[in-house]
Amino acid sequence: MKGAAMAGGLVGACVLTALHELTRRTTLKAPRMDLLGMQVLAKGWSKTNLAPLSEKQLYSYTLAGDILSNAAYYSLAAAGDRKNLFIRAGVLGVAAGAAAICIPRKTGLNAGYSNRSLQTKALTVGLYLAGSLAAAAAIRLLDKVGPRNGQ
Repeated sequence: MKGAAMAGGLVGACVLTALHELTRRTTLKAPRMDLLGMQVLAKGWSKTNLAPLSEKQLYSYTLAGDILSNAAYYSLAAAGDRKNLFIRAGVLGVAAGAAAICIPRKTGLNAGYSNRSLQTKALTVGLYLAGSLAAAAAIRLLDKVGPRNGQ
């Protein structure tokens, strides 16, 4: 069911975002994916002829983009049979966390936002993994309560 995949992906993205916000407000070594995303957007935006974005606009646009892109990404857990849903979700979560740690340094972004310490790296991977598993759980639940008998 495509609707369950996208809805589950959205649940996972919202869980990831909520956990990230909670973690960054309570833990000094929390990953700062919000700042990394804002850096990416500001860098890209500066190459256009558009007026610069305010800090509030950067944050809002980044947050919306993160939720939408993470929802689409997490919905991939529903690809194929549902038998391996949680395994696929786990692999997707760990892969996203690893990418968040590795890619910034290779692209000239502030790598410290996601990997300034071992705790930051572990939290980065853990947050993406938590979001992916929440997406899988939501997909599984939505599959069970979804339309029946072709309705």
